Amino acid sequence: AGTQDEPGAADGAAAGPPPRAADVIAAPPSSRRRRCTSRRTLVVHLRPPRGERIRRVSVKVGRRTARVDRGRRLRRVRVSLRGLPRGRYRVRIRATTARGHRFTLVRTYRTCAPKRR
Repeated sequence: AGTQDEPGAADGAAAGPPPRAADVIAAPPSSRRRRCTSRRTLVVHLRPPRGERIRRVSVKVGRRTARVDRGRRLRRVRVSLRGLPRGRYRVRIRATTARGHRFTLVRTYRTCAPKRR
């Protein structure tokens, strides 16, 4: 059915020009450093005012709202900094008690920081 005159026709492969160097994807050089993304998750313990219970907690990391928890006995809240690039991030925790009082905790954390010894 096929003719032997065309190159590549015998094995059924389509003949075409060889791939250009720009079309070939090269592997990244091994000397290139990886960018750090945080793998850090932390737990912040909340201390409500004496005789009160926390009913609502809102957590912001930087400018984005990371988490909102509601419940009867909120004593701690988990904050995830995973996936964030290297830098300093302000974590703002705003808590509301059952009586309607509000208090705010503000802490600063560094991602991709070397471990303390």
